[in-house]
Amino acid sequence: MAGTSAQEQLKRDFLQRLLTRISQITQRLPLDVDYLQFAVDQEMALFRSLSGQGPLHLVHIDTNHKLIRYGLVIFGGIDGFSRKIMYLGANNKASTSLDFFLEGVQKYGFPLRVRADQGVENVGIACSL
Repeated sequence: MAGTSAQEQLKRDFLQRLLTRISQITQRLPLDVDYLQFAVDQEMALFRSLSGQGPLHLVHIDTNHKLIRYGLVIFGGIDGFSRKIMYLGANNKASTSLDFFLEGVQKYGFPLRVRADQGVENVGIACSL
């Protein structure tokens, strides 16, 4: 019996120290409610922007050139309905966008429609449709 009460006391002490530590951390870092609301709004806007009536109905594609100085251009395509990544790859040339797209088509099938920006790297994809 004495061992059980000692274990209970250890648990209570541990929980008390944990609660004290959590309150110290939260007092030092004030909660920015406006930022949290902004983050939630951005997340919801992201999910609203991807749409589709069914699988392979609409595929969203994009290219990221921000790391080109390090020799990386990132290509990606996402199914708007299931949000499945159709393809995601990196290369050092923007002209290989069509190659990555065709790999995704071979793996999952041809989409009914494709949504992309008006970048020059997407001309080959538009011609293949």
